Amino acid sequence: MKIALIHGPNFTYLHKREPVLYGAVSLPEIEQYVYATAKRCGISLECHSSHSNIEGKIIDYLEEAYKEKFHGVILNAGAYTHTSLAIADCLAWLPLPVVEVHLSQVFARESIRHTSTISAKCIATIIGCGIMGYGFALEVLAKHCGTIYEG
Repeated sequence: MKIALIHGPNFTYLHKREPVLYGAVSLPEIEQYVYATAKRCGISLECHSSHSNIEGKIIDYLEEAYKEKFHGVILNAGAYTHTSLAIADCLAWLPLPVVEVHLSQVFARESIRHTSTISAKCIATIIGCGIMGYGFALEVLAKHCGTIYEG
């Protein structure tokens, strides 16, 4: 299974940023967790991780996932979740399953964070589970793509 793990703005120093909200996890630790989840679930995984503070680069990464025939995308668009019609427009035509992930419980935060411009374009949205949300997202994608045996 080949997936893209895409992160939006303010993830470079995630491990130092508001640990009460996001935990003390780093981007490399998130990627390691996704691989560990794949191993636990018996999923053969190729994961391409990317991050950008620039909205257009996130769209480039999504288009690249399509061009390179990825099976799906795990997307944490950060604050762009609540503001980016451009990312939502990209997801509207993208024929790949996308799972939206948020480390924090967005509904316990400022009201602007209660609305997502991208959720309607995703097959699932996982909120407030910390790093475990990425494992859940992988399992959702794997099941959607027929990679997990349900016995």
